[in-house]
Amino acid sequence: LIISLLVASQVLPNSIMENEMTNDNNPALIDIYLEALKMQESSGNYQAQHKAEIITDIVTGKKIRVQAVGAYGILDINWTGTKTQKSWAEQAGYKNADWHDPVAQDAVAKYKVQEYFNRFGSWDLVSVAWFAGPGDADDLKNTGTLDMTQEDSNGTNVEDYVATMNKLIGDELMTMEVPMETFTPPQI
Repeated sequence: LIISLLVASQVLPNSIMENEMTNDNNPALIDIYLEALKMQESSGNYQAQHKAEIITDIVTGKKIRVQAVGAYGILDINWTGTKTQKSWAEQAGYKNADWHDPVAQDAVAKYKVQEYFNRFGSWDLVSVAWFAGPGDADDLKNTGTLDMTQEDSNGTNVEDYVATMNKLIGDELMTMEVPMETFTPPQI
C-alpha cells in the first residue's frame, strides 16, 4: 500500500503526499480511500442499514445499541451526536443533516477520514479507527500493538478489515486513469 501511495503521489498533482493536510483541499488519495471505504461498508449503497450491535460507550462505560448506516457505515450515534460530542455531521459543517442524504454522507465521511489521516498519518490506522475506533488506532500507533482479532457482529476482525481496505485501495489505484503527457523528443 505504501509503495502504491508513493507512486500515486508522483503522478497525481496536489496529492496528499505533497500537501499539508487540511479540509480545504481535495487530494485524490482521499477520494480513492473513500471509494474503497464505500465498497467495504455497503457496496456503495447510501441507504444501507447494518445489523445493530451492543457496544460499551467509551465515555460512560454503559452498554449502548448502535447501528452503522449509509454508504460509509457511520454509526447512528455519530450522526446524532451525544451530550459530550457534536455529531459528525455538525463537525463537518452539515448540522442536522439526515443520514439518508448522499451528499451529506460523502461530506461527513470525507471530513472524518481527513481528520483521522491528519491525526494518525497512516491509511492503515485510518482503517483501524474507522472499524474499531480512534482509541484503538491511538493504541496501535503509540504502542505498536493491538488485538487484531477483535470482531464486529458480522465476524470481521480488525486485521481482515484493514487487509480488505488495502486490497480495495490497491484495486482502485490500479484502475485509475492518469493523464499521460506525450513525449516529444528534441529536434536535432
